[in-house]
Amino acid sequence: MRALHLAAAVLALACLFAAAPAAADAGSLALQENESDSPDVNIYGPETAVYNYSEEFRVSVLGADVESVTWKFPDGSTATGTETTYRFMEEGDRTITVVVETTDGETLRESVTYDVFHADDDDGWNPVPALQFFGMVGFFLLVLLGLKMVALPMILREL
Repeated sequence: MRALHLAAAVLALACLFAAAPAAADAGSLALQENESDSPDVNIYGPETAVYNYSEEFRVSVLGADVESVTWKFPDGSTATGTETTYRFMEEGDRTITVVVETTDGETLRESVTYDVFHADDDDGWNPVPALQFFGMVGFFLLVLLGLKMVALPMILREL
């Protein structure tokens, strides 16, 4: 019986670790260490961009203090701050540029280009939000299953 509980615990933990990156921001880029003395600008966003779907972006700057951040989007609109959202309204290659002003008066620029695709089917239904929802529901169901199979029996056994 103890071996069954141990197997269930291992399975639950494996499921949690497998699902955790999907529940977090699976499309974000990995943070790289700044190996030089010059400031390093990193843009974090989705791996792919979907037409008419709001995407989240953020920027981090290593090696410098930030005074201001300005985002420049393909349609000419702008945003300020280290985090923003943008809805791509055109398909094809689209570039987002972030301009960072440091407290030392230095201007840093970084750009990222996306191949924006149209995910709608003939009925006009966009599957991306539904897939995100079901991914989160699945993650929480795995957490509940792990609690029921591992934590609850351990607690009841101690009582």
